Amino acid sequence: MTETPQSRWKTAWSFMLSIKHLAVESPDVHSAHSPAIYLLGGFVLELGFKSFLSGRSASFKFDHKLKDLYGSYLEAGGEDDPGLAEMVEMMADPHQRHFWRYMPAEEQMLVPTPGALANHLEPFLISIANQVSGGPELSKAWLDAG
Repeated sequence: MTETPQSRWKTAWSFMLSIKHLAVESPDVHSAHSPAIYLLGGFVLELGFKSFLSGRSASFKFDHKLKDLYGSYLEAGGEDDPGLAEMVEMMADPHQRHFWRYMPAEEQMLVPTPGALANHLEPFLISIANQVSGGPELSKAWLDAG
């Protein structure tokens, strides 16, 4: 399967919808669904950045380093918002270390609440769709397909 900006975006959108659902059930950082919420949250950021960068034909290193992808996103003209940098800062290390796949009980991480994560990721992905598809009118097809 060939990955496209839209296929990466659609996967990120699906993960974000799952986060929103799980966040309603588990609003606390230390709830039963937290590992799934944060694992998916890291993937949403990664795939969102990769969707944007590949849609702009920008070069990027094909890895899982959120801070590097975020830097490439900004260099390629990606829209920033005040919470995105903080979200990347909090999620980068656990995402890189696969922390949420094999979560050690003794380690504590500073992460956003599940609701805050979901509330930041949805507008981030809508912004990506708008920027890569050519504007809100064209991104409606992405949103409808997502």
